[in-house]
Amino acid sequence: MRAMRRNRTRASRPDARRPPTARSVLGLFALGTAAALAVAVVGGYVALRSVALDEAKRDTRTKVQEAGRLVELALAEGILTGDLDAIAAVDDLVLALQNGETLGYEDLSSGGMAAIQENLAQLPESDVRAISEYLLSLE
Repeated sequence: MRAMRRNRTRASRPDARRPPTARSVLGLFALGTAAALAVAVVGGYVALRSVALDEAKRDTRTKVQEAGRLVELALAEGILTGDLDAIAAVDDLVLALQNGETLGYEDLSSGGMAAIQENLAQLPESDVRAISEYLLSLE
């Protein structure tokens, strides 16, 4: 009888805990595993994204430098030496690409070239000048 009273009093106490079930243990394990995987995935994404951005910047810098060397090699000697006729030809082409029909370059901005000329007119002058120098070097 004493054993029964002892069991009743233990069960009626608010601090009495039942042992965990296998289901609850497995559930907690699954939640912990999912949280660890989420942390690993997010951390991996952030780290790899940073590495990929740095590599893309490095590749872009290298390609721009290579393209710059190619354009520099292709430039006409007159532009590099400061020949006034060559510089005037570049200036003329810059004006044509920027202004098209406005300054009397109707042939340049006719047909399919009109849309291109309108887009070129929105670029900074330094970009249009670089394009002009390259185009003139192809002659």
